[in-house]
Formats: sequence, structure tokens, C-alpha cells
Amino acid sequence: MSTAKDFGAQLREVRGRLTQECVAKRSLLGQDALTRQRVSNIENGLLPTAGQLRCYLHGCGKPELLERFDRIRGEVKASLAARPWRRRVLRVGSAVAAGLAATAVVLVLASDRSGSAPAATVVPDCAEGFLCFWPEPGYGGAKVQLPPDWASDGRQCAALPFPARSMVNRSAERHWGYAGRDCAGGDRTILQHRGGAETSILIQSYVHT
Repeated sequence: MSTAKDFGAQLREVRGRLTQECVAKRSLLGQDALTRQRVSNIENGLLPTAGQLRCYLHGCGKPELLERFDRIRGEVKASLAARPWRRRVLRVGSAVAAGLAATAVVLVLASDRSGSAPAATVVPDCAEGFLCFWPEPGYGGAKVQLPPDWASDGRQCAALPFPARSMVNRSAERHWGYAGRDCAGGDRTILQHRGGAETSILIQSYVHT
């Protein structure tokens, strides 16, 4: 016997052909008695107290079965008392397993990301028709935005206000970018037009090609 429902089924067999109403009317013992609804609840899985069990068996005309059924009732009660602990252990175990699984997923994702190629640098905003320069690689620092004809007619060497380490050319013309401030020397970079970008360079001056 492990459940209150099984216990109730056995009591129902003891009741036999008597109606629940009849058992309720005959269950009076001193000041204690059962209602018909209580009789129904007990037979359908509500574990009775010792006093209720005594009234039930008295109503069935089987008081001699009290010792036997009270022992069974005690076993069922002990089983019910232990069951919440088992459920709690299962819930805790499930929570721990879920936590470990989540940790494993995070570690796998972190491992995958650490082994993957770095994401491409997003080209920042630069107005159409202008050249934009940044003082740090990867478009870092405060941007300066200059028109192609920033110096005189645009055909002469134009020195930048700082050594540029990255740039975007949104103008319609290509330019040469130079590491020196006078557009001289062999160390130069072609600044492609219409969105050409350089994420890591050194330019201090530029001129139309």
C-alpha cells in the first residue's frame, strides 16, 4: 500500500453494498461523525485521520478492522510525508543538470567565438562628396571631414590637421595620401574614390591623382 487512493479503494471494499449516506449516518462515535461528502473524499484518496478512520469502520459495521487499517494508514502517511523530499531532490537535481548544461553551452559558444575570425570593422559615417580622416586605426578618435578642394583648388598638396591612421573617401575623385606633410616621398597610398576606405594607414597630407 503506497497511496491514499489505494487505501480509499480498500475502504470502499469494506463498505460493500452500504451506501455512503448510510455509512455517514452510522459513523457517530461520541462527538465525532462523518458526513457523506467526507466518506466520499476518503474513498477517493483523502487520507483520513485516526478518528475519521474509526468512525468510517464503525459506520461500516467493521470496528474490528481498525487495528489493521490504522497500521496501513500509518504506512501511507509516512510514504506521503517522504514523497515531497523526493520531489525536491528531483527538482534540485534537474536544476543542477540544467545549470551545468547551460554552462556547457556558454563554454562551447565562447570556444567557438574565440576560434573564429574577428568581425569585419564597420565603416563609420562619412558624408557624400567628402574625405574623412581619423587619428587612430579602425576609425578611432575624433573625425575630421574635408572636401576634395579643402586647400586652394584641390590640385595642390593639402596637409591634414593631424596624422591620420584611417580614412574614408566618399568624394568622386581619387587621391594620393602621403606619410609626410608635403606630399613628398615614396611612401604613399592611393585613396580610392566613392567609398574607398583604409583602416590602418599613416597619412599627413593628400593630393588629387
